[in-house]
Amino acid sequence: MKYRMFTYSIGDDGELPELNAFLSSHRILDVRHHEADDGRRVVFVVEYVDSGRSDRKEGGKPPRIDYREVLSEGGFAVFAQLRDLRKAVAEEEGVQVYNVFTNAQLAAFAQMASPSQVEMGKVAGVGQARLEKYGERFLSALRDLGGGTG
Repeated sequence: MKYRMFTYSIGDDGELPELNAFLSSHRILDVRHHEADDGRRVVFVVEYVDSGRSDRKEGGKPPRIDYREVLSEGGFAVFAQLRDLRKAVAEEEGVQVYNVFTNAQLAAFAQMASPSQVEMGKVAGVGQARLEKYGERFLSALRDLGGGTG
């Protein structure tokens, strides 16, 4: 794992394309941000995997994964229910679905033998902020669906 830091002046969106380009061309594990001591800048710390190559296809998109093939039948059923919940949460908050959890994260949740917030936090890219905001709702759904599929 590697880390890269980006610093931007508050209100200056002109520098954000560099951050967005970096995010779309690397395998991101976590992004944290905080206000700098002077109150006029935001610092983003990006944790990413440096594979020495990009797994992205032309156009910046990652290779498409068919989760019907990757997950067991039961696991895919749980995954599909979690996707529906994610869509509802995203619509409530007015954000893109991947801002809630990615498909890869939902697939990992669906495969958990003993779902818990601790286990959810071990999934790549699921940081404390996402756990605090969405963790209990998704954990409750996993429990209602009979837990993970292992």
